[in-house]
Amino acid sequence: MLYYYRAALSQALHNRDTFTAKVISIELGGVYYDLGKMDTAKVRLLKYQDEEDDLDGIVSMTLGCIYSREGQRDSARAYFSRALPYAGLRQQVTLHEELARLDYAEGRYAEAFSHASQSMALRDSITSLTETEEVAKINALYNYHRTEEMNRQLEQRNRRQRGWLYGIVSAALLVACATAVWLRQKKHEAALQRQKIRNLEAEQYRRSEAYRAESRRQLAELEAQLCKAEKDKDTARRELLETRHALLELSAAKDRIEQQERGLLVSQLHRSSVYAFFHKAAHEEVKITAENWQELRAAIDAAYDDFTGRLYSLCPNLSEMELHICWLIKIQLSPKDMAQVVGRSQSAVSMARTRLYKKIHQKEGTTSDFDKFIADL
Repeated sequence: MLYYYRAALSQALHNRDTFTAKVISIELGGVYYDLGKMDTAKVRLLKYQDEEDDLDGIVSMTLGCIYSREGQRDSARAYFSRALPYAGLRQQVTLHEELARLDYAEGRYAEAFSHASQSMALRDSITSLTETEEVAKINALYNYHRTEEMNRQLEQRNRRQRGWLYGIVSAALLVACATAVWLRQKKHEAALQRQKIRNLEAEQYRRSEAYRAESRRQLAELEAQLCKAEKDKDTARRELLETRHALLELSAAKDRIEQQERGLLVSQLHRSSVYAFFHKAAHEEVKITAENWQELRAAIDAAYDDFTGRLYSLCPNLSEMELHICWLIKIQLSPKDMAQVVGRSQSAVSMARTRLYKKIHQKEGTTSDFDKFIADL
């Protein structure tokens, strides 16, 4: 037995585990006491007699037993008394019994009776108390292997908890990164959509009456500047203004031709059989087939310069009903007539129009705003 205690003590000192080394050394002192090697036991235990901690009770109790066996009653009493504050219930029973025995041997009968009474009271408490925190602590101190097992289980639990924590943190970081990428993508898509809308508005302005009025104003202004340049005999400026005037007239002529061409195409659409078919379908029970819708699309795209393609470029995820509503707006059906043609309520058609406006413009708008947008597209 001594071999194993010494080996354990050597290992604890090698590992610089001072607490474990102290526990083993104190237990080793108890072993020497059990073997009757009092002097060796005292050498082991007296090193720790001045350290006031939970182990001081064990040290003092063992030293008290040694001095009691040697007949040094005063020293034994002092150490037994010192051990009492640190002792558990069972150790307190033993200490009071030893103190009672010492007091009785010296004729201190009142003190002996007091210690004997306390010992009996503690025994009664122990019979009704199966386990207490103090008992568990003492058992743990005396059971080195159990302490190691508890430490091992605690370390395993800590490792599992760290694993869960790392998993949660990793998942949170992954979600955060995915969210950041998604937000960046949405921001990029929103910027592209705004640019598409700006380009469309610029194109619509170029086709508008306001643009043509501005062109006429610029032509009139250039003509006035030409008159002034001729009057001032400023040849270089006159030639520059004539070039600008000619370019502006060419642009205006081109716009007039394109406007006339668009007018002819729209007029042709209004006179087409498919136009008449859908206006008729708004008021009569007419079966509308997929071929009818394709024919309407072809007619609208011919009249309005690939209307469907330009619409899809602004809103790629159009549903079939939403696309049909846009075509019907383009051929000037009323909301009531559109509801009849697509087989939905008028409120459903209105909601689809406001939803499409927000989807395309990324802001709220009315049904009238959407109808005007489609009409100008």
